[in-house]
Amino acid sequence: MKETIIVTFKAPRQLIEEVDKLVNMGLYNSRSEVFRHALALFLSNFKERYNQWYRENEGGFKRNI
Repeated sequence: MKETIIVTFKAPRQLIEEVDKLVNMGLYNSRSEVFRHALALFLSNFKERYNQWYRENEGGFKRNI
């Protein structure tokens, strides 16, 4: 089994309500499953769109906050 790490974050109520709808419809078993899937899709899309930049930075992403 893959090692998992607990991550805590804040999100807008509306976003969580939409996630809950997906779980209540039976499309996902839990909020965690939705977030894992969404994060995997985001990272896959990011890597695809910025593949050259991503490779040059050895997978690191720094955002100016």
